[in-house]
Amino acid sequence: MPRTAPFAALPLLAAVALGAAGSADADSFARTAPYELLTDVEPDPWCDDGEDAYVLDTAADLRGPHFSLSLRCLFQDDAIPRDLAASDPGLEHVVPVEDGAEFLIAQVARQADYTSEHGTDADRTTAWIQAGGERFDLAGVPAAGRYLVLSVPVGEDAVLWVEDTGRAQGLDLRTGEQVDPVGAYYSDLLLGTIEIDGYDTGKVEVYNSRGSGHVRCPQDSVWAHRFVWREDLGWAEPGTVFLELRFGWCARSDAFTWELDRESAVTVDRDAPLSWTATELEGGWDHLALVFAVPEDADAITVDFTPYGDIEHVEAGPVAFSEELPSFTWTAEF
Repeated sequence: MPRTAPFAALPLLAAVALGAAGSADADSFARTAPYELLTDVEPDPWCDDGEDAYVLDTAADLRGPHFSLSLRCLFQDDAIPRDLAASDPGLEHVVPVEDGAEFLIAQVARQADYTSEHGTDADRTTAWIQAGGERFDLAGVPAAGRYLVLSVPVGEDAVLWVEDTGRAQGLDLRTGEQVDPVGAYYSDLLLGTIEIDGYDTGKVEVYNSRGSGHVRCPQDSVWAHRFVWREDLGWAEPGTVFLELRFGWCARSDAFTWELDRESAVTVDRDAPLSWTATELEGGWDHLALVFAVPEDADAITVDFTPYGDIEHVEAGPVAFSEELPSFTWTAEF
C-alpha cells in the first residue's frame, strides 16, 4: 500500500545521557527501520563537481511535457553524513539505520538540465518512490533543492518515478541512471521551432471549356517544430516524434479557389500527414498546420510539396492544370 512514513528520531541529549550512564549498550539505542522516508528542502548544495556524490554532470535527469528535474547529489550510508546533518535541523537527530539497512539520500538540483516541453503543470504529474514492494507517494514532482532520505535493506533498488499524462519515467536513487526514459527527450536534437525556406508556385496555367487563366501562390517561410507529446495527439509512438509544419496557402482569390489535396500535396517519405488543420485568414489565405510522424533520431527531415488539389473558377467552375505542377523539397534540420 502506498505510504509516507516519518523517521523515528532520538533526541541527541537523551542518547548522550544513556551512553554516559552505561545503563544501555549500543544495541539498545533506537535505530531507523527500513522503508522510512524523510523529505524536505535544503537550498544549499550538498555536493560539488568532482565529488563522488555529484551526479549533475551525468544523465540523472527527467523531462516530460509538463515537468523537468535533475538530481545533483546521491549518497549511500548507514547514518546521515555529519555535514548534511549540520546543514539541516530536520536531519540533525535522525538515528542510524538498523543492521542490514542503509540510507539512500538524494538532493534535487536547483536548476534542471532540461526544460519541460510545454511548461510546468503540477495537475498533470504524479511522483512516487518505489523501493522493493513499498511505494511512497510524494506530494508532487520534487522541486529545486528538495531532498529525499529513504531507508532500505542493503542493496535494494529504489526508483524515483514521475508520471506525466500517462507515461512514467524513473531515476535510480543509487546511481542516478534513467529507468524507462522517453528517449526523444534526451537527445541533442532540438525540440522546438525552426524556419525553412518557403515556396513560390509561379504562374500556373489553368483551363476548362469556357476559357483559361493562371494562378500563383508565394510564401516566404515554412515553420517546422518537433514534438514528443501534443495535446491533440498525445504521445508519439515509440521511436518517433511529431513533426509539425505551418505555412500559409492562397486558398481563395477574387477569381479562384484552390484547395490542396490532404493526402498527396505534402508528404514525408510519401506518407500523408497524421492531421491537417486549416484556419481561414484575411485576404483569402489559409494557415495550414500539418503533423507527421518521423523517426526520433532523424536530424534532417525531407518534406515534399506539390500543390495537388482541386481548383475552381468562381464563375466558370472546375478547371484543370494545363502544365505540370511545380514541386518543392523542404529540409527541416534539427
